[in-house]
Amino acid sequence: MLDLACGFGRHSLEFARRGYDVTGIDITPAYIDYANEQAKKENLNAKFICQDIRTITFDKEFDVVLNMADGAIGYLEDDGENHKIFSVIAKALKNGGKHFMDIMNGSYAQTHFPCKLWDAGEKGLTLSAFEWEKDRKTLIYGQVDYMYGEALYKPEMK
Repeated sequence: MLDLACGFGRHSLEFARRGYDVTGIDITPAYIDYANEQAKKENLNAKFICQDIRTITFDKEFDVVLNMADGAIGYLEDDGENHKIFSVIAKALKNGGKHFMDIMNGSYAQTHFPCKLWDAGEKGLTLSAFEWEKDRKTLIYGQVDYMYGEALYKPEMK
């Protein structure tokens, strides 16, 4: 199983706990470090690679490709860049393989955004901000990390 834009591995790790072989890819080094540490600590058959998902070169290696919580679709520079992800997925899948994608519903976004969420991690707090651009039907995401023990500052979010 290949999990694209896996973040800190919450889906990948759970599938590995259930016996699946999982490879997770994400561009954020801290997320990949955490996921690899967790997999090692639990002795799971999961590996995590820090890389831009548009540049991976798997060739017919996976039965399943996941794009959970949008899987980076819609967050890239333009539609051409978003389409690269689908090319990567098609190439990575074995014949008869399946692609599962979780995407944002516009009606839901319109009624639930904007919103801000705090997440307390092991090394600090994260403030995430979500806004919905109704005319463009686009979700805008921003994030600020505050490390424990460091001085706080007011984030510059649009």
